Amino acid sequence: MTYYYHSFFRVDGYLWYHSISKIVPSPEKVKYFLQTPMPLIHNYGLTLELAGFLVDYDVGYVSLFGKTSYKSPIEIFKKLGIYSYPAITTKPLLREVFMSGKGESYLEVKSQGRLAYPDTAKLIMLKPGSELEALIISEEKIPRYIVLRIGAKRFGVLRAKLEDVNIDEVHDELVTHPYNIRDVVNVHNKVTVLKHNAGDIAIFGIAERAYKYKVRISSYRSKTVVVPALKLV
Repeated sequence: MTYYYHSFFRVDGYLWYHSISKIVPSPEKVKYFLQTPMPLIHNYGLTLELAGFLVDYDVGYVSLFGKTSYKSPIEIFKKLGIYSYPAITTKPLLREVFMSGKGESYLEVKSQGRLAYPDTAKLIMLKPGSELEALIISEEKIPRYIVLRIGAKRFGVLRAKLEDVNIDEVHDELVTHPYNIRDVVNVHNKVTVLKHNAGDIAIFGIAERAYKYKVRISSYRSKTVVVPALKLV
């Protein structure tokens, strides 16, 4: 049996995951890195964490620890029976911090201060209280409340509340939430927003076949979610 859940994620600890990096000159004429988070989380890390894989501290995010590599999250679903669509922010709370390199594997977080040697990065993170959401599909029941950790130490801790949803399969429907192009059926007029080796993430477009459902977001409001159907054949 297949179960469908709409997951409400709440950030617990700073979320520093997928970001856009660029080199910015400072007033002191020293270059430093500025990293700004994307408004979504790629579903590769989310699906791996749901499948039980842990954070690899050598690379700073959830990985396979040298196990069999999966080219896309849909392969994980076919073998392990669980899948998450990319999560998109619904309540972004941002904070700027400096991270200064103190050694090969140690970083010091500063709210302000001088630039440091050998490396300083200015990060714009999602701070605690930020919220995201995504559709999760599983071949087994999942507890209503779960905690996911997709980043090392306190970075990327997500507390999730799962709501059961009833899916309708529809055709030629306008998509409302992000999706992994490699995992889903054909979508016309899509917009790619994140390139990734495990499949590029896109938004918008018209899906030839889609999952459509309603989810309650408050005691008096609900909304309709449409995502492209998984390409299981």
